[in-house]
Amino acid sequence: MTPALDLIDLKELEAAISGRICVPSSEEYDQTRQIWNGMIDKRPLAIIGARRR
Repeated sequence: MTPALDLIDLKELEAAISGRICVPSSEEYDQTRQIWNGMIDKRPLAIIGARRR
């Protein structure tokens, strides 16, 4: 069973990083999770985009 990412967890994660967070309810989620290997198709709880400092 896949664990859920609740709103509190998401807010804590947003406060701890400087990158962008994309979750399944985000409009850009499917485009962001585009796959390179068609044999592997995962749906992560969150995708974090690193930001260069």
